[in-house]
Amino acid sequence: MKPFYPYFNLFVKEGTENYRLDLLIKLPGKYKLDVIDQKWDGKAWLVNFYFEADSEYEKVAEVQLQEYSINLKPEDVKQLEKIKMQVYSMSKVEADGAKPDPPGGGGTGSDNGENE
Repeated sequence: MKPFYPYFNLFVKEGTENYRLDLLIKLPGKYKLDVIDQKWDGKAWLVNFYFEADSEYEKVAEVQLQEYSINLKPEDVKQLEKIKMQVYSMSKVEADGAKPDPPGGGGTGSDNGENE
């Protein structure tokens, strides 16, 4: 999928720790939202958008603009000093499955199995 970059504004309600991120994402018409995931990765607050292809949506429009309003929920407000947004062209389950195994993982049964 061609990368589509979101246009965004960060809103802070004065006197509170309520933060809201408003976004406008332009993407191909065949994608629908699967899930929005947000978390702290140790360096930045990540907001990930997972979209999956849907053949029914192809008939609707070639390009679509989607608006989103997300309440950010960090444990510490300082985590919002750097916010990183990513748009994925696959569902969260597919994206998690596409990630490589962690070191030492995934080697079960290959060259280290039991001898008969």
